[in-house]
Amino acid sequence: MTNAEKVIEIFDSGLNCAQAVISIYAEKFKLDHEVALKLTCGFGAGMARMQEMCGAVTGAVMVIGLAVGEQKIDYADRKEKVYAKITEFIKHFKEKNKFIKCSELLKCDINTEEGKYFFDVNELHDNVCMKCVKDAVLILDDLIK
Repeated sequence: MTNAEKVIEIFDSGLNCAQAVISIYAEKFKLDHEVALKLTCGFGAGMARMQEMCGAVTGAVMVIGLAVGEQKIDYADRKEKVYAKITEFIKHFKEKNKFIKCSELLKCDINTEEGKYFFDVNELHDNVCMKCVKDAVLILDDLIK
């Protein structure tokens, strides 16, 4: 099973978008799975349903930090490499989805009754969110080989 297939299964099980993305890579980067889920639990639906940065994107940013980051606080060169990888990730994600902000991806406010209805009727969980977590993992797999 590919990481893209795994993330769809994980996301469909009820984890939020950020949790699903980081779940794919936690073991690889020696991050305890339970800690990873706790760390990312507030990032779903654009940070606590505020519909800001897509949770799949924030999960990916954390994965890039795990893959490329450095533990030394004063290691500026490594930080620049992390920033460059994040910039590259965002570029590819926007090529596939146009936006990185949850509200722009969904085109509705999920905090209103009207928005929840729109989300459900248009099956945005499956048609937008699922695509975003899958795209995030596909891009990550290419970026952090």
